[in-house]
Amino acid sequence: MALCLVVLLLALIVGSQNTQLTDFNYLIAKAPISVSALLGGSVLVGALIASMFWAAYVIKLKFMLRSQNKQFVKSINKKN
Repeated sequence: MALCLVVLLLALIVGSQNTQLTDFNYLIAKAPISVSALLGGSVLVGALIASMFWAAYVIKLKFMLRSQNKQFVKSINKKN
């Protein structure tokens, strides 16, 4: 997660030097937006999506570990 923040900061620092405006057409929104804002926004959205996938993976692993621990306890109780 810290790496994502570092990349975001670097993208914003590099992009802040670029003051060029570009036309941004997305569905019904049309506005001139600076390239640095587009760069920073895309990196931020990418970091958020990656963190959601990572959180889902961690939760899945916790549930798998919990079920395996329950099976292990049951197998030990059967032996005793």
